[in-house]
Amino acid sequence: PSGSHTLFGGSAFLLPLPLIWALQPFCAAMLALAAGPAWLLARRLRLSAGWACVAALCASVPALVYGYALVASIKELVALPLILALGALVVAGPPPRSARAALPFALVAAAGVSALGVGFVAWVTGAALVLAVLLAADGQARRRGRDAAALVVGVGLLAGLLAAWPTWRDVPGSLAVAEAIAATPNPGNLYTPLHPEQVLGIWLAGSYRAVPGGALTAWLIGGAGLAALLGAWQALRIRAWALAAWAALGL
Repeated sequence: PSGSHTLFGGSAFLLPLPLIWALQPFCAAMLALAAGPAWLLARRLRLSAGWACVAALCASVPALVYGYALVASIKELVALPLILALGALVVAGPPPRSARAALPFALVAAAGVSALGVGFVAWVTGAALVLAVLLAADGQARRRGRDAAALVVGVGLLAGLLAAWPTWRDVPGSLAVAEAIAATPNPGNLYTPLHPEQVLGIWLAGSYRAVPGGALTAWLIGGAGLAALLGAWQALRIRAWALAAWAALGL
């Protein structure tokens, strides 16, 4: 997939800047874009505007993401705001009842596939499942009938296919490149799949590729874990079922 690199190169060309000077501002801009949908998700948990800003900042710059910025992993950085945007589209309003309303979700999904490859479909699938349940439970959508729902799904799939066509048309090549990178001692690769301690994204020392250590790091991980549990409890308490389901499927 070359979507994220095309975005980076095109941005540098328009400014105009040499790529080496545009790299870190581009990475910072991608993390800044993640704050918007993260703020909306926090507001859906009924946090005040100020606390939602704090939550969005913390969610946008965990150590794992910061580590990816330092090693210029553009694909992952571009994918982060897109993953959060899928969640924001799931919880922001009623499910898409018309073909036109399906386009924002389809375009964000296509952008993620273009940036990260077919692996992004995992996040798309989770968000789409939540939307499908919301659409099935929506009284207005039920009155429109199955044909209208099929049109929504069909237009969304077609838009996603066309918008990410350069990636879809060469899926075998994309997978071959990903496997080749994963099989090399690339400094950006994780040593092993993420351990539970790494999922919370907190390191005060060492590499994000290894399990974090140290007493203070452990306390911060515990605090983040407690905050996650409180957030889950709040989502269930206020019956934010769509948000809770999207977060659970995201894990």
